[in-house]
Amino acid sequence: MPLSARRMLSIAAAALFSASAFAAGVDVERIRERLKSPSPHPRLFATAMDFVRVRDEASTNLLVRAGVERLLFEAEQMRRWRPSLESREGKRMTAVSQRTLSRILTLAFAFRLTGETGYLSRAVEEAEIACGYKNWNPSYFLDTAEMTLAVSIAYDWLFDELSPSKRDVLRRGIVRKGLCESPGRLRTGAWTAVSNSWAQVCHAGMLAGAAAVVEDEPDVAAAVFCRAVDALSRAMGAYAPDGGFPENPSVYWPYATSFNLLALDVLERMCGTDFGLSSLPGFRASADFKDSVTGSTGLMFNYGDNGVMTDPRYVLRRTPDVSAWWLARRFNRPDTLVLHELPLYRAHCADRTPLDNAPRRSFQRLLPLALFCVQPPPIGTADPKTPLCRFIDGPVPITVQRTGWGASDWFVGMKGGSPSAPYGHMDGGSFVLDAKGCRWASDLGGEDYYRLESAECDLWNMRQQSDRWRIFRLGTEGHGVLSINGEQQKVDGTARVASFSAEFPSKAVMDLTSLYPLATRVVRTGTMQAGGGYVLEDRVEGVEKGANVRWQMITSAKVKSIDGNRLELVQQDADGEEQTLALTVSGEKIAWMASPLDDKPGVDESHNLGMTRVSFTKSADDAGVVSFSINFE
Repeated sequence: MPLSARRMLSIAAAALFSASAFAAGVDVERIRERLKSPSPHPRLFATAMDFVRVRDEASTNLLVRAGVERLLFEAEQMRRWRPSLESREGKRMTAVSQRTLSRILTLAFAFRLTGETGYLSRAVEEAEIACGYKNWNPSYFLDTAEMTLAVSIAYDWLFDELSPSKRDVLRRGIVRKGLCESPGRLRTGAWTAVSNSWAQVCHAGMLAGAAAVVEDEPDVAAAVFCRAVDALSRAMGAYAPDGGFPENPSVYWPYATSFNLLALDVLERMCGTDFGLSSLPGFRASADFKDSVTGSTGLMFNYGDNGVMTDPRYVLRRTPDVSAWWLARRFNRPDTLVLHELPLYRAHCADRTPLDNAPRRSFQRLLPLALFCVQPPPIGTADPKTPLCRFIDGPVPITVQRTGWGASDWFVGMKGGSPSAPYGHMDGGSFVLDAKGCRWASDLGGEDYYRLESAECDLWNMRQQSDRWRIFRLGTEGHGVLSINGEQQKVDGTARVASFSAEFPSKAVMDLTSLYPLATRVVRTGTMQAGGGYVLEDRVEGVEKGANVRWQMITSAKVKSIDGNRLELVQQDADGEEQTLALTVSGEKIAWMASPLDDKPGVDESHNLGMTRVSFTKSADDAGVVSFSINFE
């Protein structure tokens, strides 16, 4: 006699659950029992008492009050907007899913705090319209995950206010458009097995959906939970060993980490444990990561598809982030909030600039959840406990060196890793440099995926001769790296940190050899002096006699003067004061070149307005060696 679909899913769930139990130390029976008796709604990220606590603390905690006032400021605008409508940019509906999540989270939160039915009705309307879409774009599952999370928040937080028919609409949307491809069959795809940010985002969305409807879909929920625990245990390996993140700091770290934290929160609330996931190597250390990669200017150390220097739509300057608050509370690290996160949070809460009704992306969509983590001041010491100079090892190793935590202190971040890494560029050995209140050495950041894909660029082909590396911002030409005879870095090569000294003078030595097949050895060494000043040394060996080695740096500063081997840059700091930085090349005479990058390098590529590439070229001697030292002062 054939098994029913529900019975088949139950058996599959048991098998998956057992596999996860073996991998992650799951107490299977305990979890099954916990899922059979879920806590009342609301249960996603907060209980009814948590909302009451936030409302009560707003009268005594200035940080909570500021956050609540900002939340209500946003909600008041959102409830007057027309609902989001289904639309796509190429293969994505990311803008719609992010806007829907932002609106539902904000409006539902505002209703829980105030009881105002206007917020309630608009949150429900957004959710109902989303449930009426043909689908939630499962072919690009990040969209499905965010939409599932959005509707699950509406269903869970507003459950007692929903009529039975509205509950049914939202529940069916969560199950049929989010969790399941068909009755008895979970949605699957490459995202279920990857070890990058897709796993963190997608499994978090699925966990939220499963937790919201567990009473009605216990077998679905069990299967989703066991699959997510196993997948997250792999994906969180990205933080090992030092808390770094391979997909870059300012866009993908907060994106992946915030959803990862939502997943852990769901597991703990529903199962009473996170199965040891928060104790995995490197995750605790990730509390330091954002401070480490935030320059003295407040700009992030950006690499790969991370923060576009010339485009305000994409984040390069650090912004407040729920992940920082969660990690600070979880690991008792309030010092990580003091220097950047606290003033950014206060500034965000005080800002009354009207919201964009239809932003292309919603970067702050999860920030209201920080209200459950905000700690009353004083929340820490004057400076972070994070070391000034660090080697952060991992799939994409980086080094950071700074003289202090002040706005005028020196900061240099240098990148290792491979172009073949997720969202990677040919930027092994590239660096950013802040000093005197300005960013002098910059990385241009990523390109516009949609525009390039629309132009039929084979953007995600990582082979050596693919279209991807012809894009200026992605290939060797657009980064502060060496080039030998004008050739691109090798796609499957890797820049590794050969040695690092944190004590001043701090020295980072990066072996770039495997990126440059024309050489037998390529080494870049950066030395930071305690009082400021930086020396960058490059040595190339084993190239043909006369081979041309070009040194280059991308900058937003203007060239003030060139005098022999000395180039002087000038720009204004945040206070409008003029600052200068001199670059002096040691040894034999070289010829500095300054090339404005304002024009589009390719018809479908972005402008690089206000950016300049400064460079010089040296030829290999009879022994096939090129070496030079650049002193920044």
